[in-house]
Amino acid sequence: MTVQSDVVRRRRRLILPLAALGSLVLVPWTVYIAFALPHHYAARRWEWTWTGFDIALALALGATAWLAWKRRLMTVVTATAAGTMMLIDAWFDAMTATSEDQAESLLTALLLEVPMGLLLLAAAGQITMRVARALAAAAGGSDVPTPWWRLPISHPTAAD
Repeated sequence: MTVQSDVVRRRRRLILPLAALGSLVLVPWTVYIAFALPHHYAARRWEWTWTGFDIALALALGATAWLAWKRRLMTVVTATAAGTMMLIDAWFDAMTATSEDQAESLLTALLLEVPMGLLLLAAAGQITMRVARALAAAAGGSDVPTPWWRLPISHPTAAD
């Protein structure tokens, strides 16, 4: 047993219950806010909210482009973040648009943000699959494609 495997094991023991608890707590919270939030709300600093989000999205997309150009594995992280942000952007643009902006928001979401978000998430998945298959082949494993949802985080003989 190595120090790194102890660190990984401790992190896993911390993250698993926190993620599970978080998902369980969000169920009643989501039901509550669905009924408690007002239908209309005038937000303060609206322009800074969207400007800040778009700056973060531009940075995530730029980092993804640069890392992909350099062929770095961290592309998985930035592509996942950027893809998720694109889908969130589409959702909030469509949900918060005024009646005058609704058509433009929906078109932008359906023609640009959703396809781009899904493409980025698919790219992250493809990179992950390539790396997993290369690691399995290097470890003398089978080169039979495993569905992505069944891929383990570590080699089956590695200590968890």
